[in-house]
Amino acid sequence: LEAESHMRQLSNTTSSAETDREIKFIQENIPLTKDSTILDLACGNGRHTNRLANIYSQVTGLDYTKQLLDDASQNELINNGHFVNGNMLKIPFKNESFDLVLSMWQSLGYFSTERENNEVFRESSRVLKNGGYFFIEVNNPIRVITDLMINGQIDSDGKITVKGKLEDKMG
Repeated sequence: LEAESHMRQLSNTTSSAETDREIKFIQENIPLTKDSTILDLACGNGRHTNRLANIYSQVTGLDYTKQLLDDASQNELINNGHFVNGNMLKIPFKNESFDLVLSMWQSLGYFSTERENNEVFRESSRVLKNGGYFFIEVNNPIRVITDLMINGQIDSDGKITVKGKLEDKMG
């Protein structure tokens, strides 16, 4: 529960303007239509799912953490989307279901084995339609380290501590 609470705090630190920039980048660089099917993998609090659902007609947010999904369904009214509690190691959708699988906020690579990390790519490929897109956000490691040096730290157990009040960092 401590990890879930910590993830909830971190997931609320991204500004609305940053989310808008990310959505604009997706719109400008991935050829989608209004009827495209989109899976927001590890959607967290649904910030991308909610914004995309106001643009595209079939958007699904998938996350393992029920608390984050509860937050997601309350954050914003979504017209064309829904949230599903599930595991990215076994994505609960049929083959070739989505035009875009989206993985934002460095959501990949945290499993204990490379086999599990690779399974996320296999599962994402399985649910992508032929000719679909897999979009992954990966932060620049220098930026991440710099941000942690300025705003917080990671202890030996991997716990991230952010200095100051989270509200002050939401911009």
